Amino acid sequence: MIRLLGDSVLLKLDPEHLKESPGGILLVEAIDPKSRQRGEVAATVIAVGPGTEEYPVDVSPGDRVLVPKLAGDNLLAGIDALLEYFPAGTTKGEEFRIARESEILGILCDS
Repeated sequence: MIRLLGDSVLLKLDPEHLKESPGGILLVEAIDPKSRQRGEVAATVIAVGPGTEEYPVDVSPGDRVLVPKLAGDNLLAGIDALLEYFPAGTTKGEEFRIARESEILGILCDS
């Protein structure tokens, strides 16, 4: 698994932000220039860094959060040799994002 540093957060984006081409290739909506302009996406927190004294981390693995489409850096699980560094059960084409906790807009709650 990837060991996160500081206030970094590993997020798994909801699957509705992935598109499949007619040939079966997974396309990440976030790299489409038109889709990058605005909006937010829901994601699940997979792992969190240890935080720092100045920036403690308030989210926990399993939290559902809302983040801007442009937040963080995209990671696409696409190389078999690197899949071991992703969470267990990860398959090719799954999209993750590493972001700073300060980029998270909020935690999604049921009530």
